[in-house]
Amino acid sequence: MESLLISVGVVAGLGLLLGLALALADKYISVPEDERVSKVQALLPGANCGSCGRAGCAAMAKALCSGEAVLTECPVMNGESREKMAQLLGTQSGESEPKAAVTACGGGIRCTDLAQYEGLHDCRSASSGLKGCPYGCVGMMSCAKVCPAGAITKNQSGVPEVDRDKCIGCGKCVQACPKGLIHLSSIRTRVVLRCSSKEKGKAVKTVCSVGCIGCGLCAKSCEQNAITMLNGHPVIDNGACIGCGKCAERCPQHSLFILY
Repeated sequence: MESLLISVGVVAGLGLLLGLALALADKYISVPEDERVSKVQALLPGANCGSCGRAGCAAMAKALCSGEAVLTECPVMNGESREKMAQLLGTQSGESEPKAAVTACGGGIRCTDLAQYEGLHDCRSASSGLKGCPYGCVGMMSCAKVCPAGAITKNQSGVPEVDRDKCIGCGKCVQACPKGLIHLSSIRTRVVLRCSSKEKGKAVKTVCSVGCIGCGLCAKSCEQNAITMLNGHPVIDNGACIGCGKCAERCPQHSLFILY
């Protein structure tokens, strides 16, 4: 009995010593957490999209408070939150125009199929030899699978359609597309060319009914001179474009799309 009491006393004593050691370590050795971290994290979008290059918004909040990151590294954050965070951190908000994704292919079912695909339902796996246009979307919707905002759906033509009101501009869909058919553009973008083919004329019409044939009628119809032809394909200056829609009306292939 006596030995049992001694053992209990030893264990209790060790527990008290360890507890005291931990208390002292917490007081004198621990690194104090920046009180701003939780406030900064609350101002971040909370999408945990990783577009800043970090493992979620919590990691980004710590990086911002430590000075390892700048506000413009988060492309998803809105202007109001950026201003509030700049005041909290005592830094400049920086300029970062909100962006949203757009698709540069309208083919889908209107583009000739070369083969029946059977395999992994993934765009990278099916990216070659499936469509008559080697530059066109294969419609496996890998972009939609990685979208944290649920902003991408397949439209009636079988290609991705981006809801720009839902899109947070994280860029995950851009990375997921093996053919580079999705890119981020200013939310002020009014007109997009939904064709990425590098061919022209008959070579395009043979495989796709909505592919750009490089006729130049869009450029000729633009009263704002917002469209120039480069290597036989239209390039749109969205800073000059007023969204009148005349270019889309004149396009015989319906390759131009008015966003708003």
